[in-house]
Amino acid sequence: MIAVCKKELRSMLCNLIAPLMCGGILAVIFLYFIFNNLIAWSADLGVPMNATASLALTFAVPFLTMRMFAEERAKKTEQLYLTAAVSPVQIVLGKFLAVAALLAFPTFIACLLPLILRPYGEVQYLTSYTAILCFFLYALMVTAIGMFVSSLTQNVFGAGIVTFLLLLLGVMMSSAYDSISVTWLADLLRGCFDFGTKIARMMGGLFDLTSVIFFVSVCAFFLFLTIQGFYLRRYDAQGEGKKTHRLLLLCCLLAFVLTVCVNLIAARLPASVRTWDVTSNGLYSITEESKAVVRGLQEEYRFYYLADEADRAKDENIERILQAYARENERITLEYINPVLQPQFYAVYSDTELSADSVVIVNETTGRSFAMEYRDLVETQLNMSSFTEYVTGYDAEGQITNALQRLSVPAAEQRKAYCLTGHGEALFDSLFEERFRRAGLAAAELNLMQNEGVAADCGLLVINAPVTDLSETETQKVLSYLEAGGNLLLITDARNTNAMPQLSRILAFYGVTAEEGLVVETDPEGYLYDATGANPLYILPLMVSDDITESILNARNGTVFCPLAGAFSYAEDSGELWQTPLLVTSEAAYLADPAQIAQSVPEALGRFVIGLKSVKALSGDRQSVAVFYASAQMFTAEADTQIALGRNSMLFGNSLNALLPEDMRTVTIPVKSFYNTLSMSANAAKAYMIILGLFVPFLWVMGGVLWWLRRRL
Repeated sequence: MIAVCKKELRSMLCNLIAPLMCGGILAVIFLYFIFNNLIAWSADLGVPMNATASLALTFAVPFLTMRMFAEERAKKTEQLYLTAAVSPVQIVLGKFLAVAALLAFPTFIACLLPLILRPYGEVQYLTSYTAILCFFLYALMVTAIGMFVSSLTQNVFGAGIVTFLLLLLGVMMSSAYDSISVTWLADLLRGCFDFGTKIARMMGGLFDLTSVIFFVSVCAFFLFLTIQGFYLRRYDAQGEGKKTHRLLLLCCLLAFVLTVCVNLIAARLPASVRTWDVTSNGLYSITEESKAVVRGLQEEYRFYYLADEADRAKDENIERILQAYARENERITLEYINPVLQPQFYAVYSDTELSADSVVIVNETTGRSFAMEYRDLVETQLNMSSFTEYVTGYDAEGQITNALQRLSVPAAEQRKAYCLTGHGEALFDSLFEERFRRAGLAAAELNLMQNEGVAADCGLLVINAPVTDLSETETQKVLSYLEAGGNLLLITDARNTNAMPQLSRILAFYGVTAEEGLVVETDPEGYLYDATGANPLYILPLMVSDDITESILNARNGTVFCPLAGAFSYAEDSGELWQTPLLVTSEAAYLADPAQIAQSVPEALGRFVIGLKSVKALSGDRQSVAVFYASAQMFTAEADTQIALGRNSMLFGNSLNALLPEDMRTVTIPVKSFYNTLSMSANAAKAYMIILGLFVPFLWVMGGVLWWLRRRL
């Protein structure tokens, strides 16, 4: 077998087929890697490997396999194999291993790509190497198919064309099966001849056991057929009778039945057994926090999923997440609602129309319900070239877990977050209003000049960047609320130069002082480089480990964005006060007058606190908690979506949660994005473009040409 492998490998290298085809595969991998990863700053390796499997292998494998048997049959050299003391198994496997060795080279190069991206951001290694494994298994399967086609004919180009058409149809036929009205027939065809869907599942971060079994079993089946065909020709050459033919045909039929049965059994396995989520953020599963919430439910819940269970067009990721919830607690029942047959079903639970793939959760014990529109369950982005939206992530787990927590709390016990008004306070946009809802708080406005004090149902008082100072009466009402055990979220605007002695009294209640001036960061790692260049006022602070910041540090491996930030100083910890810095600058920052930033000269560099949590002990074992931030623009949609990639809104939600009593705190699940963004300089990207796009494929092809010339001369 090894001798056959070496002979076949030498043959392909000598006629330039192997260098050109492997060079072409590498070129496609690098082309998509450059555009998807280096230029678009994406850490997702599934796109390059998916494109290479669907495109490059469809063209390259027919060229690698078409000569294997067809040329030998045409030149009558196959007789040497038929009469040699080598078994058909050794011959077929030797040829198969030769092509597998060639395809292992671009696969090995692909294994290095995640390591190239590692210095520039968070790389999902399991996701990347699952995609590479899928690529190689698929390559082996289509190689076996090509070898079998080549063994059936003496026409070399005919074998290549038939193999190309089979692979092309296998990749493209997935959408055609949706038009077949007979469900069992569509499922059968999809299970037997749908390469594209099986590739896409594993390339997207889901280790699918059914895909692996399909690739391996089909590869083994076609190798078996090729071996049996070889036996058949050997028996014909030796004058064996028809009895042997019938026996071989029976073996092939049994192999086909076995292959179908294995794949049918694999498809019937529970989803928790046959699919594993290999994404770092648990894109296709639910977190331990959500599982703890679900396991603690004591009432009966019903999930209505607005989709036909047999409809292949439904969002399988939403369905998979709903099924994960139902598996965690037998009190949860999942029911499918066909929106075509029941178009007005939503009217019972929602005032607005719900689209397909929306979800309704009903607490059947209390009768309360919560409806979630599909657009709220996904994160989308606009494609500026086609002006169409595409899904970039999922918020389904966050929405569903939050809905379960809200429905499990009696409506009479829901608390409010009162946002102070009357002093030019900034308004939160819808993105951050949503965070109030997720924390189980109903956001409301509060004007203390028109009220006797803070309402009794206040779970949290919010003061968001006032322009003018509070009155002494208002301040006393706020302090009375805090002294009674109330909690506070206070955001200051360092650009505001108005004197605010009353606001300073509220800060002093927690031993905190707002410093005058804007923070200027001089450490290049501590500020943002935007389209206009370096901006030392756009701070990327260091995050101190705390319950508020821990999920951001663990889930995103990054920091938040604090533009135009001020700073706080605070009293040391004592028996009554405990201070925890949350966001700090580097030790190379300084404070500057907002009106004279350009002319400012630092007197002394040091570390400044931008975010702070304070806990003050009160009488009767009570305490008041406050969280302070010194950047008025950090909790805006622009800062969160364009720069922080959702980390600022996550910090905001965590802060709200930390300010609530323990029995009221909710689990906050961030949006799970498909893409991890890289931070790569233009020079580094250009260098990799030259090395990967030109140098490596050129070296490989030139090496093949030199080998070919050496053999010819």
